Amino acid sequence: MPSNEERGYVVRKLIRRSMMHLKDLGIREPFLYKLVNSVVVAMKGGVSELVERRDDIAQIVKREEENFLVVIETQLPRGRGSFSESRNLKADKQTGPNSHSAL
Repeated sequence: MPSNEERGYVVRKLIRRSMMHLKDLGIREPFLYKLVNSVVVAMKGGVSELVERRDDIAQIVKREEENFLVVIETQLPRGRGSFSESRNLKADKQTGPNSHSAL
């Protein structure tokens, strides 16, 4: 399960990093959850619980993707704007009329 602690943090990080790569490829909708079945088939010999919980896992991954898409579409641009503003303010202070760099 994706979470903010221990293994769940690693799962969340993998999902989110994958989403950023998919975004770079032009995919801007939940996609990873569609791969859950392929992963279950590849790993079913090792973990029998995966087969039983396949649909639950796919829904959890899809929900995490949807939540992260909201973050990238709303919060990321806002954060980038704030970062640009603070960088511009810092540059203005360094080159302003009281700057000692002109000496």
